[in-house]
Amino acid sequence: MNLKTKINVILSDKIGRQIRKVTLNPYQRHRLQNYNFSILSQNCVGSIWYHDLGLQFTSPTINMKFNPNDWIEFLDNIDTYLDADISFLPSEKPYPVGRIGGDIFVEFVHYHSEEEVLNKWCQRRHRLLDRKVVLAFDEGMTDENVIKFLDMDKFPNRLLFINKERSLLLNVSANNHCVSVLGGVMQGC
Repeated sequence: MNLKTKINVILSDKIGRQIRKVTLNPYQRHRLQNYNFSILSQNCVGSIWYHDLGLQFTSPTINMKFNPNDWIEFLDNIDTYLDADISFLPSEKPYPVGRIGGDIFVEFVHYHSEEEVLNKWCQRRHRLLDRKVVLAFDEGMTDENVIKFLDMDKFPNRLLFINKERSLLLNVSANNHCVSVLGGVMQGC
C-alpha cells in the first residue's frame, strides 16, 4: 500500500468516525428504547456498538477476539466458561493471549497486561445482563457451527454476519431455520 492510499484510508476512517459521532450515533441513541442488554461479541465490533450507543460495557467479551469455532463452544457452555479461570500463553503479539477454562483460545487485543485482562473480565462478567445480543462472524466458521449458532435458542437475539457465498448456501440448506439475509447479514429467529 503506497503512502497516498494509507493517508486516504486513515482520513476516511477518521471522517467516518466523525460522521457517526455527529449524525448517526445521536439518532441511534434516541431510537434505543431498551438499555438493559449485554452485547456478546466474538470480536471488537461489540465494543464499537457500546461506544456508539453510549452504553456501559456489560459484557466480559469486550475487546477480545475469539476463534469462530471456539466462540460457538464458548456460547454453548457460557455459564461454565464465565466461571472458568483464564490462563495466559507465551506470545509474540503485543497483547496478551490465553485460554478460558483451558479450552477457549482468546486474543485480548486491546489490553496491555494480563492483570488488566483479569480485572476487566471479573468486573464485566458480574455486570452481564439477562437479555443478551450475540454477534458472530462466519469467517473461518464451519457450516456445522453456523447452523449450530442459528439454533441457539438460549440467545433469541443473535446476529451472524456472513459473506455472500455462505448466504446462498444457507438459504438452500437452512430450510428448518428462520433465517433472513440482509446485505450479507443473517439473522436467526
